[in-house]
Amino acid sequence: MSNSIAIGKLLVAAKACESLQHALTEGAVAAAKETERLIAEGFKNEKSPYGRKWPARKDKLPHPILDKSGRLKRSWSVKAQGKRILIRTYGVDYAKYHQSGTKRMPARRMVPEGKLPPKWAKLIGARVARALGVKLRKGGFR
Repeated sequence: MSNSIAIGKLLVAAKACESLQHALTEGAVAAAKETERLIAEGFKNEKSPYGRKWPARKDKLPHPILDKSGRLKRSWSVKAQGKRILIRTYGVDYAKYHQSGTKRMPARRMVPEGKLPPKWAKLIGARVARALGVKLRKGGFR
């Protein structure tokens, strides 16, 4: 095999690795978008990521649970970082108390803790698979 053929194969392999890296990044972006959508769905349906209805409030105020001003719902940030996603809240220190509960307040989970619930895993996985497929096809993979 000549050196030019070997170099050509190395260049093709390098391009494939670059395409794969871009695809993985696109997958993380897709996962972040789907996670944002699932968090919003939880607020809308007043359910935990595990499908359980949030416990009712003791007061009988008319606003939705965890949505008096909308601040908590808007505080969630889901960002892709490389091949991972980072889920955080900004400006609402009280989110952790609602997420985990206290002695006087039941937990109303807004994001999963530990393993992803099956519904989340399925929907995030499907969104990532679509993103990877599109990106890899654009990169020359079939």
